[in-house]
Amino acid sequence: GDWLGHCQACSVPEIGNVFNRCGIDFHQVTGVLEDDPVCWREIDAWVEAARVASVLENNRLGLMGHYYNGMLDIYTNLTLLCGTFGGHIEIVEVAELVGLRATVGDDAVQTRVADFRR
Repeated sequence: GDWLGHCQACSVPEIGNVFNRCGIDFHQVTGVLEDDPVCWREIDAWVEAARVASVLENNRLGLMGHYYNGMLDIYTNLTLLCGTFGGHIEIVEVAELVGLRATVGDDAVQTRVADFRR
């Protein structure tokens, strides 16, 4: 009958099996479209997680200086960060940054500040 045309959950085992065989993690949210705040909170959390993952994948992170072994309060594993999320990390020494800044004129600084405020 026509009930199968309206039963989207019927495809979950099939697509889940495909994902498993391909080694792709997946998660199922079960609920109804209306009057199901628990379901929609879970969906909102997944959408926010996807947004954060996208931002991290497409980001450019600048790191000034280098860590030393005792800096456990602020240490970040940059290799793991890039390997997990992608993105680009640029490590710049303070002296290098001072040298770069010396080559930038006031007009270029004002233009870049205006870009940031857009």
